[in-house]
Amino acid sequence: MPKLKGGYRIAFLWFFVQCSVLLFGQPRHVDSEVMVIAHRGGIVEGVPENTLSAFKRSIELGVDYIEADLRASGDGEIVVFHDATLDRTTNGEGRLSEWSINALKQLDLGNGEKIPTFEELLKIASGSGVGLVLDIKASESVDLKEVLQAAGKYQMQSSIIIGVRSLEDLKTVKRMDRNVTLLGFIPGIQSVDDFIEAGVHKIRLWPEWIEEHEELIPAIHEKGVDVWMTAGDLDLKVLDLPLKKGIDGLIYDRPAALIEHLFYR
Repeated sequence: MPKLKGGYRIAFLWFFVQCSVLLFGQPRHVDSEVMVIAHRGGIVEGVPENTLSAFKRSIELGVDYIEADLRASGDGEIVVFHDATLDRTTNGEGRLSEWSINALKQLDLGNGEKIPTFEELLKIASGSGVGLVLDIKASESVDLKEVLQAAGKYQMQSSIIIGVRSLEDLKTVKRMDRNVTLLGFIPGIQSVDDFIEAGVHKIRLWPEWIEEHEELIPAIHEKGVDVWMTAGDLDLKVLDLPLKKGIDGLIYDRPAALIEHLFYR
């Protein structure tokens, strides 16, 4: 295909994106074997992370999954927020877990965005065809059963993936719902076999692990488990190595850029 320049290149990509939605209703990147996961809902300039605007934008782009961080307010409401403290991303201070949901809703994330509840995210995602990867932050206040029930309320049971960081968490989730898909946020490559034997469906790796251990991805694949990687905001060219090795999913800050990269790749 001839290489397009400047605005023509962007215009063609946008035309392709729109046509794929109209014709197929599927994710709009060409390499369908690679899942595009919008990290923290998608982090783009002018759109604060883990906000309703970020979620809506990622859905419009046609990502496969939105990765969202779940925490609990002081009065037990499940909200979507990454940090334990409010200081970095809001005009508030202190630990999120010490604020009521009403107080949290008064804070500004930028551009008038408010901290979304998990239910608000479910309302947006339900029926969109986009799944959710839930990174449930360590907290005694987050009721996992409530998370699963809320997903069921919006018919999202088969569209959520629960991230687990320990074998104990993995077993707890499986006791509550044997059918839920589990992503292992393993502490190190030495834990791969233990998580697979315990029944995890996907393993999350870091870029340096893939660089240092050439056979890691094929070894995990041989055991019937998918491999995802948290890529953050790495240069897109750096992603070509894990893509060449057969990575199944990329958790990336800039989903629009990743979709374009996969298209031209």
